[in-house]
Amino acid sequence: MPLKRLLFFDGETICFMINPRGSTARNIQKNTDVLPKFTQTKPDLSKWFGVSCFGEGFFVRDAEDIRRGWKLLGRVMKTDYGETAEKFSSNPEQSPLFCVEIEKMTGRCN
Repeated sequence: MPLKRLLFFDGETICFMINPRGSTARNIQKNTDVLPKFTQTKPDLSKWFGVSCFGEGFFVRDAEDIRRGWKLLGRVMKTDYGETAEKFSSNPEQSPLFCVEIEKMTGRCN
């Protein structure tokens, strides 16, 4: 699946960076079903909402897709991740670019 489709949340896929050697990555190797949750609240908790996204997670291992992922992150963070992108694209098994293909969403708010 080309990363171009994955760089934007289109109701089906979300991408972000996680530690490829961390406990989350190890858990995903055992079970690719994931549940990202997104929440927002006012400081006094008077208004809040949450969205749960159920789907299948995977690490992106294509070198060019990894470069594009870091470029997008750089735009969002206003930082040049060019060196980091090259580091991970030359060793894609260590890349932290992680995506979730969304199968179902639920949410609540007050």
